[in-house]
Amino acid sequence: MNGSKNSPPLTVAAKGAYMPSDLVRISRATNIPLRFPSSFPSLTVSAMRLLIVIKEQEPAKFDQCVEQLYDAHWANDKDISQNEVLVTVLGPILGSMDKVEQYLQMASTPEIKKALTDNTNEALAKGAFGVPSFIVKRSSTDKEHLFFGSDRFELMSSFLDLPYQGLDPRSAML
Repeated sequence: MNGSKNSPPLTVAAKGAYMPSDLVRISRATNIPLRFPSSFPSLTVSAMRLLIVIKEQEPAKFDQCVEQLYDAHWANDKDISQNEVLVTVLGPILGSMDKVEQYLQMASTPEIKKALTDNTNEALAKGAFGVPSFIVKRSSTDKEHLFFGSDRFELMSSFLDLPYQGLDPRSAML
């Protein structure tokens, strides 16, 4: 938000009043659980740095870690700005709480801090101004295209010439 000089939706009165009910509608339509966290807005810098370490060290577990952090924060009202929560949530996936603590130490190194800054700057350079933002390419020769918002999946599917599976991700499994 800062880098793009954008304002968080909740700081704009009309958006702030609208957004909570819209998030409930999106949750119902997609069957993705959502309960607005009591700690919102949370500082997620530690979690983002930790995910960089996990992606480097255990890439096969990265997606599961992202999903569990989402569930912890957005479905189970856990404050993922707290290292104890990160350790408790990710310990079972990564094999031990000690490993998460080791990764948290790695996440505080200048290299990982720089990696997060670089990732953020790259997203800004590509036009990102909030979340969710998606950078999509049709092929290795095509230029990148920015899509913003959780209501853009149908457009991305069309852009990629893929069938649109609908709002509920489980429908793709039927």
